[in-house]
Amino acid sequence: MRKILFKKIIRDKLYQKILEENVKVDKINLDTPSKNQKLKEKLIEEVQEVLEATTKQELTEELADVLEVLYTLAHKSGISKQELTYTQKEKREQKGGFQDCIYIESITLPEDHPMLNYFLNRPKKYSQV
Repeated sequence: MRKILFKKIIRDKLYQKILEENVKVDKINLDTPSKNQKLKEKLIEEVQEVLEATTKQELTEELADVLEVLYTLAHKSGISKQELTYTQKEKREQKGGFQDCIYIESITLPEDHPMLNYFLNRPKKYSQV
């Protein structure tokens, strides 16, 4: 017998299939904050799989997985699909979307620029060159 470490949330029907195949499962019942944290981790896992997708079919399936986890996380957090859609539209109207895929390598700001502290206070996200 070999024990395989999962340490992640899996799809409901996959869990049932594993049980039907006479596999011993060590399952943990998570509290709500832990469920939300594990869903966030699952979202990162699924996004990584999007990065690794090489065909249209793989990309379609992985994006569908991202949506599934995203909608579940939203639901468990008390956020409806309607709220997500509304907020998405509001942000698109205010800030635009990503259709043009504008990629910025770096920006140069004067020392007295009002946004400078915003960037300096987030060194993991915006490092100085």
